[in-house]
Amino acid sequence: MAHHYSRAIILPFSAEDMFAVAADVKAYPRFLPWVQDMKVSDFPSETSDGPGVECSIAEANIGYKAVRERFVTRVRADRPKQRIMVQLVSGPFKSLGADWRFIPLAAGPRATGSRVEFSIEYRFRNPVLQALLAAAFEPIVTRIMDAFVAEAHRRYGKDGAAAKSLPGSAPAGA
Repeated sequence: MAHHYSRAIILPFSAEDMFAVAADVKAYPRFLPWVQDMKVSDFPSETSDGPGVECSIAEANIGYKAVRERFVTRVRADRPKQRIMVQLVSGPFKSLGADWRFIPLAAGPRATGSRVEFSIEYRFRNPVLQALLAAAFEPIVTRIMDAFVAEAHRRYGKDGAAAKSLPGSAPAGA
């Protein structure tokens, strides 16, 4: 059974700023918990994705408690749509897909603030690993989201209200 988790938060940073943090996959080992190493290479798209769309292959080595794994994903960062999609290439997952959306709260040159939506659906090949991480997945995702927010504060130096989880941001079994 695949597991699904989604979360939406309101942040004092622009959608473009948050997109830039999430799209900077090479920097993940510096600020994301459990990401020990990351190798990223450009991946030409099979179709014309258009201007402002970058595709890459990301190979991550992660560690969480006693678990050490390596997995490879295809990352499609669509700047014009302010969306990042991640698809499994190989690794301990039977399936994995993640979707980031960055939505401006207001229009205009001085607009700040955004709604960041994150969803992930995953299923591990190993049922023991699936059971172990299923119970811990919500706190893991929360900690990862917190790391992205902290990195945005570090990069952009803005003082803003704390990130707010929105109603309906919860895990769901699928």
